[in-house]
Amino acid sequence: MPIDDLLQSVEVSAKERMQEILDRAKSESNDIINDAKSREETIRKKHLEDAKKVVDFERVKTTTALKEEQKMRVSRVKDEIFQRAFQDAHKKLLTMRNDPSYEATLRALAREVLGEMEGKEAIIHIDQRDEPLLRKILNDLNVNSKIVTDLDCTGGLTIQSSDGTFTVLNTFESRLERAKELIRSDVFSILYGE
Repeated sequence: MPIDDLLQSVEVSAKERMQEILDRAKSESNDIINDAKSREETIRKKHLEDAKKVVDFERVKTTTALKEEQKMRVSRVKDEIFQRAFQDAHKKLLTMRNDPSYEATLRALAREVLGEMEGKEAIIHIDQRDEPLLRKILNDLNVNSKIVTDLDCTGGLTIQSSDGTFTVLNTFESRLERAKELIRSDVFSILYGE
């Protein structure tokens, strides 16, 4: 075979081989590109999912915090309304001594605390403004107890056993405080359906 034919045959063979290498390289590069695109999509989806989870978590966290803050505000307002109602009641108690029914009220309060003493000697603590009226009431009830005018209250009295072991608070303020604690849940239930 002449040398030109041989060179031409080598050249053709080299071109074919080069084309095969180029085709294979192109195919491999397309595979790499497609694989990279597939991975890119997977990575992008994962990042989006992660970002969505973070956003959802923050939304839930913020919503929960806002709901709790709202509950606290509502609770404070309800308590302020409740406290105001009892402040208004206390203001009304300030005028009770001027009410014609005060004598009957003081008499009932005195009977109540004297009944608690079960015949024991007692010391009755009152506001000095109630001393004349209480003396009259005790006289009517045939009770001989020591009276001490050391209270500053809107009305009512406190009784103490002479040995100091037993005390009954029966002033308007003490009754109002007891009522406040006893009816708190009922008032909230009536007013706010709780």
